[in-house]
Amino acid sequence: MKGPLSPENWYLANAKLGPVDFKLFAANSTEISILGSVRLGFTVQRMSLFADLLVSDEVEEIMLGIDWLTENDCKWHFVEKQIEIEGRKVPPEKPRFPCWYKACPGKLDGHNG
Repeated sequence: MKGPLSPENWYLANAKLGPVDFKLFAANSTEISILGSVRLGFTVQRMSLFADLLVSDEVEEIMLGIDWLTENDCKWHFVEKQIEIEGRKVPPEKPRFPCWYKACPGKLDGHNG
């Protein structure tokens, strides 16, 4: 299945992918195919941000790592259901499970340890 960050999608169609010289693995030790890397600019509540991302045709969502969260002074406010980015609280657009739910669907029911 091709994910929305695959090179053939419109918002990366003209992006040049940089080379990647390492392998990436999911939590279950399955290798994730990496097509390349790209720097992506985006805005959140009028804040101009960017992230250096790996592009895969096997992952459907953008996942920002602890390095990006730390560099952008992010704080999770779980009770308020908000994330704070550079001092500005940002409510989620819609309630959803975290990205890892797709990879580990049985983990949330409490029966799979």
